[in-house]
Amino acid sequence: MLRASGAAKSKSTALIDAPAAPRPGLHIDTKWKFRDMITFRDATAARLGLDGIHTLAADAAALTALRPEWAGRFDRILVDAPCSGLGTLARHADARWRLSPDQIEELVELQQNLLAGVLPLLAPAGRLVYATCTVHPRENGGTIAALLARTPQLRQRCQRTWWPGEGEQPGDGFYAAVLEFDPINGLAAD
Repeated sequence: MLRASGAAKSKSTALIDAPAAPRPGLHIDTKWKFRDMITFRDATAARLGLDGIHTLAADAAALTALRPEWAGRFDRILVDAPCSGLGTLARHADARWRLSPDQIEELVELQQNLLAGVLPLLAPAGRLVYATCTVHPRENGGTIAALLARTPQLRQRCQRTWWPGEGEQPGDGFYAAVLEFDPINGLAAD
């Protein structure tokens, strides 16, 4: 297993990069086919001598059912969620006409299912980072607020939205939230 920098006491790290199964009628553009990405990552890890990296092509929303032995195993999980990409409008202006409110709601449901699927994998005191390349409030703060409302064991450590062109360096818009799993104090708060 690979220890992430900054996570010296961590036993394991899970990196989950938008592997939720696409829904009929919902099209998420990808640069490569998913299996090609896995092959690319495996080859890159081997070239760098990182033999502790294991990849799995699976629907992240169903990981707990697929690998029940992974429950509570990961100290760190990164969810780079599929999203509308509205933070990239400067580069993809057509998105404002291509996306409907119904598609945004489908994405929110997909994001919530993805988070629900990986949350049981998080160890006590583990941290989950949720990231998107959108600035849409339903996909960001709204998705995290819904997760926190139904999961009292989670605490939000921080969240931030980076707006397109913000600061000295122009760029895309992004969102990230860091959540921490506290099963003891979270249950006591009920």
